[in-house]
Amino acid sequence: KVTGINQVAIVVKDLQKVMENYWNILGIGPWEVFDWEAPLVYDRKYHGKTAWARDKIALAQVGAVQLELCQPVEGDSIYQDFLMEHGEGLHHLNFLVDDVDEAAEILAKEGFPSIQSGRWGPPAAKCAFNYIDIKPLRTVWEPVHEGEKVGAEPIRYPKDPAVVSPAKVKVTGINQVAIVVKDLQKVMENYWNILGIGPWEVFDWEAPLVYDRKYHGKTAWARDKIALAQVGAVQLELCQPVEGDSIYQDFLMEHGEGLH
Repeated sequence: KVTGINQVAIVVKDLQKVMENYWNILGIGPWEVFDWEAPLVYDRKYHGKTAWARDKIALAQVGAVQLELCQPVEGDSIYQDFLMEHGEGLHHLNFLVDDVDEAAEILAKEGFPSIQSGRWGPPAAKCAFNYIDIKPLRTVWEPVHEGEKVGAEPIRYPKDPAVVSPAKVKVTGINQVAIVVKDLQKVMENYWNILGIGPWEVFDWEAPLVYDRKYHGKTAWARDKIALAQVGAVQLELCQPVEGDSIYQDFLMEHGEGLH
C-alpha cells in the first residue's frame, strides 16, 4: 500500500538546460547531479535481464516531494524508450518501501513485471529501485529503498549555495500530481485495489461549479470528471475529459493516458 508519493520524475534530453530553467523560472533548486552508472549503480536489469546503461539524474527537493530529471546517455533504459515513444515529459512516481524486492515480487505475482531495476551506493545501505509499469494505473510506479548515503559526491547547481534564484514566481511545494485517463471510474478502482490509494472524491468538473473557463486565452466550454485522493502530502488527481475544448483531451490525442 502506497502511503506517500516521494518523488515525481521527468525524462529530458538536456538535463543541464532543463535544470537551469527550473531554477530561473520557478526557483526550484538547488540541484544535485549524479552520473547514474557503474560503479555507483550496479545489479542493473532491463525487463528482467542484466543490462548496462549510462544516465544522468538531477534531484531537487520541492517541499515534501523530490523532483527528479532523468537524461538517458547510452545503453538500454526505460528513459530512452520513453523519449522515443512520447518525447520529453513526466515519467514516473516513486514511493518508499522497506524491501524493494518484496514489493516487486508482490506486484509481479499480480501481473505487473519489472521493466527496470538496480541498486546503488554502499551495499550495506541496501539502496534499491524497481520500476513497475502498472498499466491499469496509467503510469510507472517505482518502489524505492533509500539509505543514508548515496555513495557519490554530486555536482551541485548552482555551485554557490549563496546564490538566489532570479525567479519572480517561486514554487516551494508540489501539491498535486495529475493523470489524464479515459475511464476515471475504472482507473480509480484500480488504484484502490492495487496500491490501496483512496478514498476518492469525484466531481463533475463543469458549470456551474467551474466558471470563467478559458482555453488558450479564449472563453471556452467543456465538461470533465475529476477524482481526488490524498497520498501523504500530495494529492493525486485523475482527469477524464467528457466533451468540449480542454488540455486533457489534447493530451489524450497527443500522448495517450498518463501523467499530465
